[in-house]
Amino acid sequence: SDRWRGGLGYVYVETETVSAKFKRQGPSASFSYSTFVSGEGSDGEDDEPSDEDQLDDYNTQIAIGHTQYQEGEELLDYGRTSLSWHQVITKWLPARHSFVTQFRAAFSPEMDLGNVVTLGDKTVGGNYIASLVTSSFLMRGYPSTAFVGRKILNANLEYRFPLADIFKGKDLLPIFFKDLSATVFADAVAVDGGAFDPEVGGYRRVELDKQFFSAGLEFKLRTTIAYQFPVTYIIGAYYGFDQEMQGGFHPFLGIGIGGISDIKKDSQL
Repeated sequence: SDRWRGGLGYVYVETETVSAKFKRQGPSASFSYSTFVSGEGSDGEDDEPSDEDQLDDYNTQIAIGHTQYQEGEELLDYGRTSLSWHQVITKWLPARHSFVTQFRAAFSPEMDLGNVVTLGDKTVGGNYIASLVTSSFLMRGYPSTAFVGRKILNANLEYRFPLADIFKGKDLLPIFFKDLSATVFADAVAVDGGAFDPEVGGYRRVELDKQFFSAGLEFKLRTTIAYQFPVTYIIGAYYGFDQEMQGGFHPFLGIGIGGISDIKKDSQL
């Protein structure tokens, strides 16, 4: 089925710091279900939803994966389970408006607490990838790696709406401006691990019963570069509500590259 996908593999990971080297290896498995459609004629290479896709009233993507790192000489042994849920709702909303929800989680309960800062899952402080579905543990309003954990829960809520249809190029310059849109968002995260405290210059121990929140606004300008490659420019104003953990106001400027399906779509225009 085009909606169901699964995969089996074997993973080898080597992480090196100034004072130590960590090696892990083991089998992995992943499964996903998606109702997103990448466009007519899609061959399934890229199911990342695009703003130009014809979305249904409810569009959902669910994924779960597990890697079991094996015991061995100089090898760390523990398991890591990850899951994600992503939904775009357009029902009852004006044209090209959407309400987006996302939940991501990862659990490595057997990881030694002393290795969490190096090996744990970390948050990113900006939407460096244009599509939320492909982003990591996104916590805007705080610097990247502000939160790290052997267990992590991350939620994102967004309301997206168009501002202007540009659809204009500039003489012979290889750039074409498509449209400008805006996003209002709220993010939340909880970790079993640490939150960086600038007063002590290190991570403070936190558990899942402590949550952190942020909110803000993003503007996205979609363009095509070199007549074929979709590029999105992102300008954001983020605010983290816990200023003790490096929250406060954070401006953001990023560039996102579109997926394979977007390149194919532009090449057919």
